[in-house]
Amino acid sequence: MQCSRTDLHLERCPSPRSEDADRFRELLFRRSQGEPIAYLLGTQEFYGREFVVDERVLIPRPETEHLVEVVMRDSPGRCVIDVGTGSGAIAVTLAAERPEFQLLALDRSSDALQVARTNAQHCGVADRVRFAVSDLLATVTSSGNWSCVVANLPYVEPKDLWGLPRDVRDHEPMLALTPDRDRPEVLRQRLMDQARECLESGGLLALEVGAGQAGAVRDEMLRRGYGRIRIHNDLAGIGRVVAGFLRG
Repeated sequence: MQCSRTDLHLERCPSPRSEDADRFRELLFRRSQGEPIAYLLGTQEFYGREFVVDERVLIPRPETEHLVEVVMRDSPGRCVIDVGTGSGAIAVTLAAERPEFQLLALDRSSDALQVARTNAQHCGVADRVRFAVSDLLATVTSSGNWSCVVANLPYVEPKDLWGLPRDVRDHEPMLALTPDRDRPEVLRQRLMDQARECLESGGLLALEVGAGQAGAVRDEMLRRGYGRIRIHNDLAGIGRVVAGFLRG
């Protein structure tokens, strides 16, 4: 009915029409099948902005805001690549919060990139975010010119999929939850190796990881040429972001 909760309490909304009731029943049925609320509404808030979301993209999570904050605070320069951008939440937020940043947003899914472009336009940053289909950093040709690579890669182990909530497991894109070819750690290692070729000396690599994975990711980054590595906890005290700088 396009009424706020406050309007409903103050009885400022008209009585529901029959088409409103039909629409409500449809939404109730979809929710009873486990479809996430964000997909029913078509939007999800992230870092104070409203993002368009549908079944083509993972729903942005609050813990990913910590990844954005790490990049805003620690990136040594303006040129940032967002790998696996999905809805574009990370790239669009960085562009909106840091007008000096220039963003390249990559994703394997052209469908996801359509959603991300819509969000860039909606948030007024379409002129500062470039989008491209890419398997990790495979299509990035300019070596050593990037200040930061940021990624929220699929990090759910295949064996753990059935333990996910129904609305996540059955409705969000599987490609955004768990890798289709490699295990999560292999995917991260590929990105670490590719990022070494793209980042300038001292450039930042920042990764969101799953619960219990941060220590292993930190050790792998150390072995692959990164230093000054820090693990950043989310509000639940879980190591959620691992960030380090490419050694010169």
